[in-house]
This record gives sequence, structure tokens and C-alpha cells, in this order.
Amino acid sequence: MQFSAFATAVAGSVLLAGIASTGYSQGKGANPPEMVCRAAFGVASMMEEDGERFSNAESDWATAITSEAELAACERPPKSLLLRSHAMLYDDGNPDTRSIAEQVADYLKKSTAPDKRFGWVMPLMNGVYGKPYGRTALYWLEHAAEIGDPQAVYELGGMYRMGGFHIPKDQQKAVALERQAAELGSAISMYALGVRYLNGDQVARDTKQGLAYMTKAAEYGYEEAPFMLATLYDDGGRGTTYGIRPNARKAKQYALVAAEAGNVDAMMLYVSMLLRDPKSLRHEDEVFYWLDRAVASGDAKANEIIAQVGPRLRANYREANEARNAAKKARRDEILDGLFKVCPTETRCTTFRDQYGNVAWKTCGDFRNYARCE
Repeated sequence: MQFSAFATAVAGSVLLAGIASTGYSQGKGANPPEMVCRAAFGVASMMEEDGERFSNAESDWATAITSEAELAACERPPKSLLLRSHAMLYDDGNPDTRSIAEQVADYLKKSTAPDKRFGWVMPLMNGVYGKPYGRTALYWLEHAAEIGDPQAVYELGGMYRMGGFHIPKDQQKAVALERQAAELGSAISMYALGVRYLNGDQVARDTKQGLAYMTKAAEYGYEEAPFMLATLYDDGGRGTTYGIRPNARKAKQYALVAAEAGNVDAMMLYVSMLLRDPKSLRHEDEVFYWLDRAVASGDAKANEIIAQVGPRLRANYREANEARNAAKKARRDEILDGLFKVCPTETRCTTFRDQYGNVAWKTCGDFRNYARCE
């Protein structure tokens, strides 16, 4: 990118020097929007000096500024430049630069929808803005959690659960944040709490509460929850560990939901349920449909079953269907054969009596006696 002559004059200066050279410092009555412009422009100058690549938006914004007046009255600096300037100022820990960083952060908060701010956390952590900015990432994570972003609340809880990254390990704080996130609608938090209550992890073990959270996580669309519920309700599954009574209907229902969501283990579990069904002969097409889907998903076990057992399974289905069809035909032939035989007619009567044993009424009818057909 080629800067204008004005931009080139300040390119190569460090960010703070770029701000200071224009007469701005902490608490001197600087207009925050103008300070924001200068911070963003200082970052663009450093990027130019370091030979970093610019996005089209960054390039268009920076090259359009050719004078002090334009810099002072700039509009809508790209978010990427603002985030980088905030990170550079905030992460160095200097109280003077923190004050400027807060002004940039205030502008970012005012100009960005609340549900978008958590999205800045991972890019800041992963070095998308030049290098990793851990303190700034934590700043935005805590801010997003404070304003009620459920994913941010859950992730912050995860940091307290693991400890590190400028946060002390605090299991009770982690549980409290998971509960808060679940109340805000975080499905993964509901799942995590379900696992906690089932295992008694930092909470009193409560199977009923664990199932309730797990069921809610499934209702909210967390993909792991239906598979977990299927294994908990399956006969002989992990539910026996928690004293959960097997429920074939629920197990099959949740296994199918998880399979349809793409969970390969759920596909194989659902196949095993179909094969265990007393009416399994009716499920041939469904069994091979899910086996084929599991193979297509790269599941080695499904591929092995198809290769080793598939032909025998097909043969079993074929033989069973042939036997069933033969039985149906025999029964049909027996009925049809009876229609063409001469069978005697017998009169049969039924007598109805009242409570005193007296005959109340009597009804009679003629019936064919198929046992005596000739």
C-alpha cells in the first residue's frame, strides 16, 4: 500500500510517538473520537513501516487521510486497526497508554453490537492482529461476559476451571459461571452441568438434575447431548453406572437425533438398536442406510462391519424375508382353500340370564363349521 505524503511523514514512528507528535496525551481535553482516529492511524503507520499487508478497508481508510484536518475528523476507522491499537496500548501495562486504550475501547463498544464483541477474543489470542495479545483478549472476554454473552460467560468459566492466562484456578467460580451461561441459553453449559451432576464433579451428585440439564442441552441443539442421553438410556449402557433405568424408546429416539446430526458413534449405536429389536427383520434398509453413512463418514468400525458381516447380514435378511413370505402365502392359501370346500352349517344359540337365573333373552345364528369341511 502506498501512503499519502502526509501519512508517509509519520510512517515508521511508534504508536505512542505518533499520538504524542500531534499534541495528544492523557487528560488534555482531547476529543475521544479524534484520539481514536490518531490511534488507528498510528497503527497503520507502524504496519506500513513493518511491511505488513493491509486489507482493502485498511488501505482505503489510511490512504485517504492526507492532512491534520482529515485525521482529526476521520470517520469509521476499520475495526481491525482499532482492535490492534487497543491491544498494543492495553497490553503493555503502562498507565498512560491504558487511558488511551480505554478511549479506543469505549469507541469500539459504542460502534459495535454487543453480540459481536466476543468474536474478537480468539483472534486477539491467536495473533491475528500482529501477535497474541492475551491481556486484551481477556479484557474483551470479561466485558462480553459482563454484558451477558452466554458463550463468553461459559468460556470465562472454563478459564477459572483450568486456571492460568492471568486467571486463578477457582472451581466454584467456574461452576457459578456455567450456571449463569446455562440460564442465558448456552447449550454447551447445560451439557457441562449435566456431566458435573452425573459425576458429582464440584457439585453434589444428582442423577435427576444431571439428566435434566442433559435433556435441556439436547433441546437447545448441542450435538453431544443426544448421544450421551442415548447411551444413558440404552439397556446395558453407561446409565447403569448412574442408576438410570433403561428406556429403549428414549435411547432409540436420542440415538437417531444424534445420528441425523452426523455423530458417527450414534449411527453405529442406532444400528445396534435396530438389530436388537425383536422386529429387526423390518429394518434392513434402515440398518444398511446408517452403516453406509457411517462408512462415508470415515468410520473404520462401520467399514469393517460392512466388509466382514455385511454379506452374511444381507443373506440373513433375505432368508428371513423368504420364510416370512412363505408363511404368509401358506396362510393365504389355507384361507382361500377353505372358501371352496363344502362345510356344514350349524345353528348356535346364546342364552342370556338375569341376576336371578331366569332366561332374559336368547339369540341364535347359523355358522359354518370349517373343522368338518369336505
